[in-house]
Amino acid sequence: MPIAAKPTDKQLTDKQLTAGIAQLQQQFMQLWSDAALTEPELALDLLQQFEQALLQLVKQAKPNDELARYIQDQLEWLTQQMLQVNSEKNVVSDQLLQITRARKGNASYDEHKSG
Repeated sequence: MPIAAKPTDKQLTDKQLTAGIAQLQQQFMQLWSDAALTEPELALDLLQQFEQALLQLVKQAKPNDELARYIQDQLEWLTQQMLQVNSEKNVVSDQLLQITRARKGNASYDEHKSG
């Protein structure tokens, strides 16, 4: 029976990877649960780290049905979160556009009124 190679610093065990994935998921959910998402770049960074951890798990783990279900569940969660972040980003962008238009309108009105 061959002896399993110990993971190197670059190659984590499957358990370490899944624990890291769970930790990233928890960090994202904590960030997202804050009433005002003031750090959208951090949220996107966490999602990208989550995606990279999943990819690393897929590359190094031995395929089996349990792993396939786990990966599928995590990809569905990732897709849902990315849609939610993009939706929130679009809402914020629309609000900023409205504010910018209102400021330009007020500035134009003030110039016309005083001129």
